[in-house]
Amino acid sequence: IIEDDKSRAYTKPIRLVKKGDLIVVGEEGIRITPPERPREGGGLFEFMASEVSPEKPSAFIVKRVAEDLKQTKER
Repeated sequence: IIEDDKSRAYTKPIRLVKKGDLIVVGEEGIRITPPERPREGGGLFEFMASEVSPEKPSAFIVKRVAEDLKQTKER
């Protein structure tokens, strides 16, 4: 997502994208400067602590899997 003043880009879960959000698309991408941060102390699964992670199931997916399991059990 690109902010209105075009000075900053950030990620957002697809389920939170709204009509009118400016989204980067295409093959060229954007140039970024990542913030400096300490390298030590990071755990193996530190990526799971972020708000946005494709490894984290969304509530929708969890609900859908539960419904599918229930239907399978009823058969």
